[in-house]
This record gives sequence, C-alpha cells and structure tokens, in this order.
Amino acid sequence: MLGFVKNMVNGMDISPTGTEVGVITYSDRTHLEFHLNAHSDKQSLEQAISGIRYISGGTNTADALKYARETSFQTANGARNNAAKIAIVITDGKSTSTIATSAEAQRLRQQGVTVFSVGVGAANKQELDAMATDPDNSHVFVVNNFDALKQINGELAQKACEGMCIFSTE
Repeated sequence: MLGFVKNMVNGMDISPTGTEVGVITYSDRTHLEFHLNAHSDKQSLEQAISGIRYISGGTNTADALKYARETSFQTANGARNNAAKIAIVITDGKSTSTIATSAEAQRLRQQGVTVFSVGVGAANKQELDAMATDPDNSHVFVVNNFDALKQINGELAQKACEGMCIFSTE
C-alpha cells in the first residue's frame, strides 16, 4: 500500500505551489498522518509516507470522509482555493455504515472535492460507487489484493491529475 502511494506521488510536482498531499488512515478511528501543507518537497513527503504504520480495526469510512471534509480540505491545513481538491479513498472492506459513508461522500463532493474510490479484496462495489464522484467514468477502481494496486497506479494517477502531472509508474 505504501509503495502504491509513493509511486502515485513520484510523478507529481510536490511544492507549495504545485501538488500538495495529505494522508489520513482509518480503521475504527480516523488518524491524521499529515496535512496537505506539511511537506513541501518530494523527499520529505516520501519519508513521511514511509513512516506510516498499519492500524488494525474496523472500517469506519464515513468518519474518515467526514474528517477529510471538516479538516483536511480546509485552508488552514493547506487547501488552496485555486487548486483541484481530490480525495482517493482506499478500502479493503465494507464500511461499518454504508448509509453514513454514502452521505459523507456526498457532503465531501458538494464541497468541491473529486472523490476516487479504490476497493481491495472484499470491498463493497456498491459502496465504492456511492463514494465516487463519477462511478461511470472510471472514478472507481477494484483490485483483488494489495499487490494488484500497481496495475491501476498509472491510470488512477493520470485521472486524478487530469493531465497536470507527468507519471513514471513502476
């Protein structure tokens, strides 16, 4: 998973005026790894990604989406008015509340955030569709296992950047 995230950011112009990346992880609870404005260069960002540790527990996707909306995509934490706001939600299971997840994703999208959903293994396809901004236009990705994430890396990165990034996927 961390290799997938590192490869995604590898082709991006990471800078205060370029691409900013924030990461939250979640299980039963949401955990801030770092805000959008925490890392202004690629080396610092890649080191921060390497330091992310697995947290076990349930799958409270609704809480993570709410946190992203209320905290991550706020100006104080690095969100810029003139920049695209993109959330890539990766999940390997069904959320503890599909209804709450769908509602929180809708609120996030109403705030102007483009949502991509990535399901790994036993993820619920209906829930992935309900989260995504455009489930019919490749905003939903499904893979069988974490090793298969590398198969979608390039396509997801290109769609997320909408031509603003140059990617070299491995």
